[in-house]
Amino acid sequence: MVATTDDSSGTTASSPEAKVQLTLYYHRYSFYSQKVLLALYEKKLDFKLREVDITRGEQYGAWFLGLNPRGEVPVLQDGDKIIPESVRIIDYLEDHFTGDNVPSLVPLEASSKQKILELRKVLDQLPGNVLTVGSFHHKKYVDKPKLPFIGPVRWLLSRAEETSAETLRINAEKIPAAREVLLRKAAAQEKTHEIVQDNDKFNDALAQVETALEKVEEALKPGPWLGGEQFTVADVSLAVLLERMSGLGLDGRLWGTRTEIKNYYDRLQQRESFKAAVPRGWLPLLSLAQWQTPATVTAVCSAVIAGFFLFKKRH
Repeated sequence: MVATTDDSSGTTASSPEAKVQLTLYYHRYSFYSQKVLLALYEKKLDFKLREVDITRGEQYGAWFLGLNPRGEVPVLQDGDKIIPESVRIIDYLEDHFTGDNVPSLVPLEASSKQKILELRKVLDQLPGNVLTVGSFHHKKYVDKPKLPFIGPVRWLLSRAEETSAETLRINAEKIPAAREVLLRKAAAQEKTHEIVQDNDKFNDALAQVETALEKVEEALKPGPWLGGEQFTVADVSLAVLLERMSGLGLDGRLWGTRTEIKNYYDRLQQRESFKAAVPRGWLPLLSLAQWQTPATVTAVCSAVIAGFFLFKKRH
């Protein structure tokens, strides 16, 4: 497997033997992009990465809207074929790139396949965005958030969410080609904001995840993965979900007493595909800071530096 980075994004890591036909347009901290990356690494495919700078609105540029009129990452390009949305992309990879030393992420046996696809559907329907943003507003549910979702970054993300609908409407007037898309997104964002502000609705979202994880806990008993020895599309969805929930500090609430999930999450940390697909550390701040005024950036960076040394001291 060889992953290369498009020259236009700044750096390149390439192999002269690689014949790269697949290009993934993504953002490294996009929840859905991480799912596709994990699937690509699991299938050991050669692919090119083209990072879309969503912090500067690059996803609403005419060139990207030509790929995906909804202005969303990830998008996979395979020659003249364009496939948007993480589930569709992963299914496309499974249908077109399996066999000849390319592992499958779906069991062959009919009953096992049905079980895995049903689990994936349950996991993919969970409100990841509501849980992410809601955790910034409802701190009583959060215990020991981890990098990068510590104080300054949480504050930045919360601030961005509160003003995102207004920003989308302003940009709709500035970018005529994306006006319709942006106005739809602004309306959807306003509805999401109402949900994340409401304690009862956020609690309902947490309960939805807990119900899903009850099924996961039972499904993991044969182990080590949801497909037994086979890492599957359901594991792709579960792995990225657990990583996000752990970073937000919701892991204690959601699976603190679930032994199978705790052991599963520990195994994930050692899996090479998972380490390659999910970024860690402080880098998110560099992207998030681009949304802010210089004074805000200075204040936040100062807080991060202080927070870093405090974190090091405690750990």
